[in-house]
Amino acid sequence: MPVISEGHAGAANTFSNAQANSDPSDQIAFKVTTADLFATPQIDAKLMRASKRGSGVITPATITDFDSAFREMWNVLAVQGYRTGSGSIGQVGSTSTTTLTLKNKADIVNFQVGMTIDSDDVDGGGTVDGDPTEDHGD
Repeated sequence: MPVISEGHAGAANTFSNAQANSDPSDQIAFKVTTADLFATPQIDAKLMRASKRGSGVITPATITDFDSAFREMWNVLAVQGYRTGSGSIGQVGSTSTTTLTLKNKADIVNFQVGMTIDSDDVDGGGTVDGDPTEDHGD
């Protein structure tokens, strides 16, 4: 996959300067490793029954739920593209009885209310000791 490592040069306030300064962008290649990522939008039974009557009610609700699922997938991809590649979205700095404090406060944008959090003592690449724990945000 090509990546632009240096942008196109040549923008200027006059056409002659733009032409004189013009230089194509530099590109480099890198390997992209693929992995699975799933989202599961849901439609409840009441909505399904309403749609069978031909009321058209399923369309806005379905679009909203599916859009939300795709948006979450893109958010996950955006975060993981700039991290360690292990799927981690933050590191715990400290804990108390009911609170986890992140090591890097800026990582808060990677979390949502009610999100299930899997934790472990290694960050990718290593052998995982034991099962991850889950906090369902209750």
